[in-house]
Amino acid sequence: MIALVGLGLVGAGCSSSGTTASRSQFRRAANAVCAAADAKAAKVATPSPVDGPGIASTVSAVVAIERAALRQLEQLIRPPADSRDITRWFADVRRTIDATAAVGVASGKGDFAAAASARDRGNGFAATADQFARSFGLDECASSPG
Repeated sequence: MIALVGLGLVGAGCSSSGTTASRSQFRRAANAVCAAADAKAAKVATPSPVDGPGIASTVSAVVAIERAALRQLEQLIRPPADSRDITRWFADVRRTIDATAAVGVASGKGDFAAAASARDRGNGFAATADQFARSFGLDECASSPG
Protein backbone atom coordinates (compact mmCIF):
# COMPACT_ATOMS: atom_id res chain seq x y z
CA MET A 1 0.00 0.00 0.00
CA ILE A 2 1.27 3.39 0.52
CA ALA A 3 4.57 3.34 2.14
CA LEU A 4 4.51 7.09 2.49
CA VAL A 5 6.99 10.26 3.59
CA GLY A 6 8.40 13.72 4.02
CA LEU A 7 8.70 16.39 1.42
CA GLY A 8 7.88 20.03 1.04
CA LEU A 9 5.01 19.46 -1.39
CA VAL A 10 2.56 19.45 1.46
CA GLY A 11 3.11 23.16 1.91
CA ALA A 12 2.63 23.67 -1.80
CA GLY A 13 -0.60 21.69 -1.88
CA CYS A 14 -2.08 22.90 1.34
CA SER A 15 -2.89 26.12 3.06
CA SER A 16 -4.89 27.29 6.00
CA SER A 17 -6.30 30.11 3.89
CA GLY A 18 -9.30 28.03 2.86
CA THR A 19 -8.34 27.75 -0.80
CA THR A 20 -9.42 24.71 -2.77
CA ALA A 21 -7.48 22.22 -4.83
CA SER A 22 -8.44 20.56 -8.07
CA ARG A 23 -8.38 16.79 -8.41
CA SER A 24 -5.30 17.12 -10.58
CA GLN A 25 -3.49 19.19 -7.95
CA PHE A 26 -4.43 16.77 -5.19
CA ARG A 27 -3.34 13.77 -7.30
CA ARG A 28 0.03 15.32 -8.10
CA ALA A 29 0.75 16.23 -4.50
CA ALA A 30 -0.50 12.91 -3.06
CA ASN A 31 1.40 10.83 -5.62
CA ALA A 32 4.56 12.78 -4.79
CA VAL A 33 4.14 12.12 -1.06
CA CYS A 34 3.55 8.42 -1.69
CA ALA A 35 6.48 8.10 -4.11
CA ALA A 36 8.84 9.74 -1.62
CA ALA A 37 7.63 7.44 1.15
CA ASP A 38 7.95 4.37 -1.07
CA ALA A 39 11.54 5.34 -1.86
CA LYS A 40 12.34 5.73 1.82
CA ALA A 41 10.63 2.45 2.77
CA ALA A 42 12.51 0.62 0.01
CA LYS A 43 15.74 1.39 1.87
CA VAL A 44 14.59 -0.48 4.99
CA ALA A 45 16.34 -3.85 5.30
CA THR A 46 14.29 -6.98 4.64
CA PRO A 47 14.64 -9.53 7.44
CA SER A 48 14.45 -13.29 7.26
CA PRO A 49 10.81 -14.47 7.34
CA VAL A 50 11.56 -16.45 10.53
CA ASP A 51 13.40 -13.64 12.37
CA GLY A 52 10.66 -12.29 14.64
CA PRO A 53 12.71 -9.47 16.16
CA GLY A 54 14.04 -8.51 12.71
CA ILE A 55 10.52 -8.44 11.31
CA ALA A 56 9.38 -6.31 14.25
CA SER A 57 12.21 -3.84 13.65
CA THR A 58 11.53 -3.61 9.92
CA VAL A 59 7.79 -3.23 10.40
CA SER A 60 8.36 -0.52 13.01
CA ALA A 61 10.54 1.46 10.59
CA VAL A 62 8.06 1.13 7.72
CA VAL A 63 5.08 1.97 9.93
CA ALA A 64 6.83 5.16 11.07
CA ILE A 65 7.35 6.15 7.42
CA GLU A 66 3.73 5.36 6.57
CA ARG A 67 2.32 7.27 9.53
CA ALA A 68 4.42 10.33 8.67
CA ALA A 69 3.26 10.22 5.06
CA LEU A 70 -0.36 9.80 6.06
CA ARG A 71 -0.05 12.91 8.22
CA GLN A 72 1.30 14.76 5.17
CA LEU A 73 -1.52 13.48 2.98
CA GLU A 74 -4.10 14.59 5.52
CA GLN A 75 -2.66 18.13 5.33
CA LEU A 76 -3.23 18.39 1.59
CA ILE A 77 -6.16 20.51 0.49
CA ARG A 78 -8.78 18.19 -0.97
CA PRO A 79 -11.04 18.84 -3.90
CA PRO A 80 -14.34 19.73 -2.18
CA ALA A 81 -16.41 17.27 -4.19
CA ASP A 82 -14.08 14.40 -3.23
CA SER A 83 -13.34 15.27 0.39
CA ARG A 84 -15.65 12.62 1.88
CA ASP A 85 -14.20 9.82 -0.29
CA ILE A 86 -10.64 10.92 0.44
CA THR A 87 -11.39 10.98 4.17
CA ARG A 88 -12.70 7.38 3.91
CA TRP A 89 -9.52 6.45 2.04
CA PHE A 90 -7.43 7.93 4.85
CA ALA A 91 -9.39 5.79 7.35
CA ASP A 92 -8.66 2.62 5.35
CA VAL A 93 -5.00 3.58 5.07
CA ARG A 94 -4.85 4.19 8.85
CA ARG A 95 -6.45 0.79 9.55
CA THR A 96 -3.96 -0.84 7.18
CA ILE A 97 -1.05 0.82 8.98
CA ASP A 98 -2.45 -0.20 12.38
CA ALA A 99 -2.76 -3.82 11.23
CA THR A 100 0.79 -3.69 9.88
CA ALA A 101 1.99 -2.43 13.26
CA ALA A 102 0.19 -5.38 14.88
CA VAL A 103 2.08 -7.73 12.56
CA GLY A 104 5.33 -6.29 13.88
CA VAL A 105 4.32 -6.57 17.52
CA ALA A 106 3.16 -10.17 17.13
CA SER A 107 6.27 -11.11 15.14
CA GLY A 108 8.49 -9.58 17.79
CA LYS A 109 6.85 -11.89 20.33
CA GLY A 110 7.30 -14.89 18.04
CA ASP A 111 3.52 -15.20 17.65
CA PHE A 112 3.43 -15.83 13.93
CA ALA A 113 -0.21 -16.98 14.01
CA ALA A 114 -1.28 -13.60 15.42
CA ALA A 115 1.00 -11.89 12.89
CA ALA A 116 -0.71 -13.78 10.05
CA SER A 117 -4.13 -12.84 11.39
CA ALA A 118 -3.15 -9.16 11.58
CA ARG A 119 -1.65 -9.37 8.09
CA ASP A 120 -4.89 -10.82 6.71
CA ARG A 121 -6.95 -8.12 8.43
CA GLY A 122 -4.65 -5.44 7.04
CA ASN A 123 -4.81 -6.92 3.56
CA GLY A 124 -8.58 -6.37 3.55
CA PHE A 125 -8.20 -2.70 4.43
CA ALA A 126 -5.33 -2.33 1.97
CA ALA A 127 -7.41 -3.80 -0.85
CA THR A 128 -10.14 -1.21 -0.27
CA ALA A 129 -7.60 1.61 0.03
CA ASP A 130 -5.78 0.46 -3.11
CA GLN A 131 -9.02 0.23 -5.08
CA PHE A 132 -9.85 3.84 -4.26
CA ALA A 133 -6.28 5.02 -4.90
CA ARG A 134 -6.15 3.44 -8.36
CA SER A 135 -9.64 4.63 -9.33
CA PHE A 136 -8.78 8.19 -8.24
CA GLY A 137 -5.45 8.26 -10.09
CA LEU A 138 -3.25 7.79 -7.04
CA ASP A 139 -1.22 4.96 -8.49
CA GLU A 140 1.85 5.84 -6.39
CA CYS A 141 -0.31 5.37 -3.30
CA ALA A 142 -1.55 1.87 -4.19
CA SER A 143 0.48 -1.14 -3.19
CA SER A 144 -0.79 -3.68 -5.63
CA PRO A 145 -0.77 -3.49 -9.42
CA GLY A 146 -3.88 -2.19 -11.08
